[in-house]
Amino acid sequence: MNRFKNQTIEWQRLIQVCQLAPYSKISDIEFKNGNPISIGNIEERVLLTKHKNTAKPLSDDFELKTQWITFIDYAKKRGELSIQALSVQDGLPNLVETKRPDINRMFTQVK
Repeated sequence: MNRFKNQTIEWQRLIQVCQLAPYSKISDIEFKNGNPISIGNIEERVLLTKHKNTAKPLSDDFELKTQWITFIDYAKKRGELSIQALSVQDGLPNLVETKRPDINRMFTQVK
């Protein structure tokens, strides 16, 4: 269940978008029944350091990192969700910002 190929096509699309823009901020993501149904603007970030891009290349299947598993669970538990901004680092969800500060969430502390 924690593999890329086992996710819905909507989740696969969001995961691929994050892999293609590994340092970015994605705005206006709408979820219905726990699945991302629309993705707004993607703002890629430019790193000013000599940080190497560690995001894995796209493939047909791979084991999802803990941050993805936690983010997917977070969205599915809420069902209908509107994310103002999703910060992405190394192709992984890092920070979710919503209109409700009580459900904002950082995913970097997850192991």
